[in-house]
Amino acid sequence: MKKLHVLLTGGGSGGHIYPQIAVIQELKEAAAKQEVELDIRYFGEPKEYGLLLKANGIRIVHIKESKLRRYFSIRIALDGFNFIRGL
Repeated sequence: MKKLHVLLTGGGSGGHIYPQIAVIQELKEAAAKQEVELDIRYFGEPKEYGLLLKANGIRIVHIKESKLRRYFSIRIALDGFNFIRGL
């Protein structure tokens, strides 16, 4: 049986979650017809959408997120460390 790896990610607003779930549902139907095993993972911090992703068979790989700030903030120093941890 063939195996297809599907990697998902998105931004912080969550507007990407529902379209991704719709695409994954279609992929699951197509994969079942073609006898392809799916390995679906979401990379990032899904926040309040984590349970929704898990309910749809999507594994979550937590990655530390960082932000490129264009203004002065004490958090700029922390974001550099978070960027490296995320890599």
